[in-house]
Amino acid sequence: MFDNTPVLGRSESALEATNKVLRNTYALLGLTMIPTVIGAFIGMSLNFAFAQQHPFIFAIGAMAAMFGMFAAISANRNNSFGVVLLLGLTFLLGLMLGPILQHALNLSNGAQ
Repeated sequence: MFDNTPVLGRSESALEATNKVLRNTYALLGLTMIPTVIGAFIGMSLNFAFAQQHPFIFAIGAMAAMFGMFAAISANRNNSFGVVLLLGLTFLLGLMLGPILQHALNLSNGAQ
């Protein structure tokens, strides 16, 4: 009968918009797990010899790459290229997670 009946001080259309934003947020969160896992698998199989020989330079380079990606995502947050950059950032973060996972799996009880 009434299309815009207030529910807890909000109309139903406002609640539907809120639910749509929340649904899209969780969908994007789930989508970002895919490149993170792929990056972690690749990072586990790569040899990070440069990172072991020059950890300070590697840390500065990795942080510069990540902050650069943060800035690029922020600049492109209103178009679809921002989503591509976000997926690239999560791949990079998964890649950096790979050696940590490899070290944990090499412990005596790491795979349990």
